[in-house]
Amino acid sequence: MELLRDLEAAEAFTQGTWTHQVLVGHITLEVAKYAGVELPRRRVPWGSVIFAALIGGPLGYLTYTLNQNGFRWYSLFPGIVAALMGIAILGMIFASDEEAPEEASEAEDLEHEATQV
Repeated sequence: MELLRDLEAAEAFTQGTWTHQVLVGHITLEVAKYAGVELPRRRVPWGSVIFAALIGGPLGYLTYTLNQNGFRWYSLFPGIVAALMGIAILGMIFASDEEAPEEASEAEDLEHEATQV
């Protein structure tokens, strides 16, 4: 912690910079690990990733083979689906850790409060 305070004096390492955030995050994880705190991990839905790859892979190869002798307009259909599956795979693997607010639970809380009145 003393090193962190010393580094904050440097201009390139002031609070709010990327390097400062990375070091503070690393220190937080190390302290939590040594304290025995279990931190929640983001889980990748591997079943969905494999399913999307099983659909997108063959369609991508089909698009490739259809276009070997020049562009064919009908190769757009499997190509678009393959590209969407690729984007879906990237979205599932590199999704952010933040969760969307649940509007349904807020609506249920309001209904519950209204019935108690």
